[in-house]
Amino acid sequence: MRKQIRSTLIFIILVIILFSCNRQNNKNSFSVKNSSNQKEIKQADKNEKIFNSLDSKEVLGKLYDNPIFDSNGVAIWTPNFEEKMHYHVSYDGKCHTTLDTIMYFVNSRGMKCAVAILSTYFNGSNNIDSTIGIGGDCHFCSVPIGVALFSQEDNGKWELYRFDKQLASLGYFGIYKTGREDAGKICLKEIGDKWTCLSLKEGVGGSSGASWGYEMFYNIEMFYLNTQRGEKDDIHEGWPTEKCMLCYNYLSSYYNEEEKKDNFSNTTEMKIIKKKKDYYDIDLIETKNGKKKVKHLYFSEIFSKFIEK
Repeated sequence: MRKQIRSTLIFIILVIILFSCNRQNNKNSFSVKNSSNQKEIKQADKNEKIFNSLDSKEVLGKLYDNPIFDSNGVAIWTPNFEEKMHYHVSYDGKCHTTLDTIMYFVNSRGMKCAVAILSTYFNGSNNIDSTIGIGGDCHFCSVPIGVALFSQEDNGKWELYRFDKQLASLGYFGIYKTGREDAGKICLKEIGDKWTCLSLKEGVGGSSGASWGYEMFYNIEMFYLNTQRGEKDDIHEGWPTEKCMLCYNYLSSYYNEEEKKDNFSNTTEMKIIKKKKDYYDIDLIETKNGKKKVKHLYFSEIFSKFIEK
C-alpha cells in the first residue's frame, strides 16, 4: 500500500513539474513573440516616416494619404469631419494644398534638417487647374500654414519627425507672401547657440482705423519639441499645447478718422542678446509716444517659451 501511495505521489509531482515547464515555455514563447511583434510594429512605423526625397509629390502624397494632383502639382485631399471645421474647404468639398517651400538648417546636434511649409488655399472655382492663392475681398481671410519637419539619415533619405496640417494661419485677402509685400513672411531665424526657430511674420493689417502686425516663433528642434529634453523616440508627441514660444506685436496703431490724426502708434523692435546658451535672451524695445521701454525675456524650460524676467 505504501509503495502504491509513494508511486502515486511521484506521478503527481512529475505531472506538476511537466505542466509548470510547459507553462513557462509557453510564457517565454509568448514573451518572445510579443517582443518580436513590438519590434515589427516599431519598424513599420519608422518605415512610414521615411521619405526617399523631399520631392513635392512624394511629400504631399504621403502626408495627405495619396491625394489627387492637378496639373499645377496641387494636392487635392478629402478632409474628415473635424478638419472641415478648421480648413479652407474649396468648391468641391476638398482641400487644396501646395508645398510652398522647403528650408534647411543644422540642428543643435549637427544633423541636417528640413522644414516643409504647406499652404492650404481656398479655391472657389470649378476649374481644377485654377490658380491658387488668387485672393479675394475678405480682408482677414488668412491661409492655414502646415509644417512638416525632417531629419536626414546617413543614406541620404529623410525621416519625418513632426507633421502638423495647420500650425498657424498667415496673410490677408486669402493669400500670404504672394503679390502683396505686407501679406506675410516665413523664414528661419537663429535664436540660440546652434538653435534655430521658425518665424511666421504677419504683415500689417487693420480695420476701422486700427492697424497691427506681429511675429510668431516656433520651436523646430527634433530633441526639444516639448518641455523636457529627451531622445528622438521619446519626443514625438509634438509641440507644447501652447505651440507658439514667442509672439510680439512689432506694430500697433490707431488712426482716428474723425479727427484725422493718430491716437497712438506703438512699434516694437526685437533684439537678440547673444550668449553661449541654448536660447539667447531677448529684449523687446517698445517705442510709445516717443518713449522707449525695454521688456527683457528669457527662455523657460518649464513652460517651453519665452517669459519676462
